[in-house]
Amino acid sequence: MNKTRRFPAALGLTLIALLVVATAVGAGFMASRGGAGDVATQAHGTEATSEEKAPHATPTAASSVVEESAPDGEAGHELIYAEFGRSADRIMAFDPESGDERELASVPHAESWGITGGVSSRGDVAFLALPELNIANMDLAAASSAELWAIVDGELSPLASGFDLRSPPEWSPDGSAVAVQTINYSPDFSAAAASITLVELDGSTRTLVERDSLLTIEVVGFSADGDSLYFAEKAVGGSTLIKRVSTSGGEASTITEGDDFIEYVSWTVSGEQLAAVVLDGSGDLGRKVVIVGLNDGRRSDALSGATLSPAWRGEELSVGLAGGDGRGVVVSGTDAERELAAASGGFDAPRFWSRDGALLALLHFGEFPPQRSGTPIVLLEDGERLSVPASEVTLFGWR
Repeated sequence: MNKTRRFPAALGLTLIALLVVATAVGAGFMASRGGAGDVATQAHGTEATSEEKAPHATPTAASSVVEESAPDGEAGHELIYAEFGRSADRIMAFDPESGDERELASVPHAESWGITGGVSSRGDVAFLALPELNIANMDLAAASSAELWAIVDGELSPLASGFDLRSPPEWSPDGSAVAVQTINYSPDFSAAAASITLVELDGSTRTLVERDSLLTIEVVGFSADGDSLYFAEKAVGGSTLIKRVSTSGGEASTITEGDDFIEYVSWTVSGEQLAAVVLDGSGDLGRKVVIVGLNDGRRSDALSGATLSPAWRGEELSVGLAGGDGRGVVVSGTDAERELAAASGGFDAPRFWSRDGALLALLHFGEFPPQRSGTPIVLLEDGERLSVPASEVTLFGWR
């Protein structure tokens, strides 16, 4: 049975936002992770009532959870994802070698608002869930009221609350903390007070960035050493800026400015490089991949056309291509450009390479623009395509 989802990013792929870009003018590039939804009816900054703060259902760890994540430096071949449910998602672990899956946790959430999450280098899981709230507009709440939880060594614990559900928590390279964002929109989504917070695993928090009068803000990723956090912001009447801030605090510095394209659609950081899919204004399929050097701000175009969902494997960049007859995932880097094994129809959107670079988790779509959730697939080294035994999922990553 098809369920209606209020949260586009629960599809596990930012490309779904392309469907709402044209109508999300007031929300800027917030459409890169999820649509603005209905026009807000609650005033900006309104305090929650006692009903809003009433106790609600909380996540529960599966009784059978046994943590068997790979030690640091070893291959991680267990895919972590959330399987969507109307009022609760299940966080699952899938082993491609055995074909077995197991439940890690059940996560209740506001009706039809799926969860988002990520996997650390240690194999821990952090996720955001929006609780049931008695407020007039849940679209506003999605940007500022989600709860952050973590599964560390099999133990499920709450960390903090008051964050943007639409952008998954970003783990630091050493797995000791996550960066999350908060956006408090005005009633018409025309401007916002926004912040980025670093949350340690003990629940302690430190605000790294605070801004006023923004259209939106977005965590992009960490530097390889974890000393810097990269983020994007767009001010009212301004262009998109990619910035850097020290994780120890201090003023942010601008790396590059995106005034030659409409908006970022999706991005990923590897080492000191940022890969971003951007809209170029030439039509529905008008996109290109831009690579930005995070040390010098230099930008170069990598691929053009119906590109989407970049994913790094070391120095190699994998990008999905849609439109026309469809193509497989294109990989470019130190060697000549090559195309991975593709299905007979539709198109693939790469999401995460395993830590040893042997396996690729992707979503397969039958049409563009996509009208339904993507089918989760694991692409093996020999080109074999292994279906993940789930539907309507958000991919979190490998461990």
